[in-house]
Amino acid sequence: MAAPQNNRQSSAQLARVIRQCLAEGATVEIDGLGVFLPDSKKSFRFVPRNRPQVFVAYVKEDAAEAERVFEALEASGFEPWLDRRRLLPGQNWPRSIDEAIETSDFFVACFSRHSVSKKGGFQAEIRHALECTQRFPLDELFLMPVRLDACVVPARIEHEIHYIDLFPDWENGFRHLVAAMRRQLDRRPATDGGSADERHRLVRFSNKKRPLFPATTKSRSPSPSKSATGICIPPPVREL
Repeated sequence: MAAPQNNRQSSAQLARVIRQCLAEGATVEIDGLGVFLPDSKKSFRFVPRNRPQVFVAYVKEDAAEAERVFEALEASGFEPWLDRRRLLPGQNWPRSIDEAIETSDFFVACFSRHSVSKKGGFQAEIRHALECTQRFPLDELFLMPVRLDACVVPARIEHEIHYIDLFPDWENGFRHLVAAMRRQLDRRPATDGGSADERHRLVRFSNKKRPLFPATTKSRSPSPSKSATGICIPPPVREL
C-alpha cells in the first residue's frame, strides 16, 4: 500500500506548488496536459493542450537549425518540443525525453553530416521513435525525417520512410513537411482534441506577430526557460 500513498502525497504536493505559482501570478505548463493560467475571477483557468505536438530531434552542432524548425512549427500552429526550450535543471532528462516522444503526434528527425555518424542521444531518440511507430497503424505517419544538408540518411530510414530536404530551398522544404503532417492529421480519427476539420483549422493558425519562416538562421544562445515558479532558468546543454 506504500506506492498508492506515495502517489497521493506526490499529487497533493504538485497541487500545492501549482496553487502557489498561480497565486504569485505565474503560469504553469505541464507537458502533454496543458497550461494553468492565473484568473482574477476564478483564481485560475486551465487551457488543455490542443495543438499537435511535434518532437524535434537534433545534435548540438545543428542547434541553430533546430531552433529555426522549432520557431517555424510554432508559428504554423503546432506545439514543437525541443529539449533546449523544455528541459529544466534537475529533471530526469532521459525519461522526460522518452515521455515527450511517446506523447507527441509527430517526430521530426534532423539528419545532417553532423548527426548521421555521431553516437549519443540523437541515435537513441531515433531508435525510440522507431519503436513508437510499431504502435501506429501501418499507413499512419509518425517519424518525419528531414535533411539539413546532402548527408546520407541511414539505410533503414531511406528504405522505409520518405524524407524531406530542407535545402537548398528551406521554405519550400518546410512547407512540404507541414503539408504532410496536416494531411496525416486530417486522416486520423477524431479524438478528444476535436474533429479532423477542427484540427485542420487549428494547424492552419498563423501568428501574425512573427513571420512563418524566419529570414535567417539565428546563431544566438537559446532563450532561458521558465520553471513552474516563473523563474527564468538557463537551458541545459545536452551533449549528443
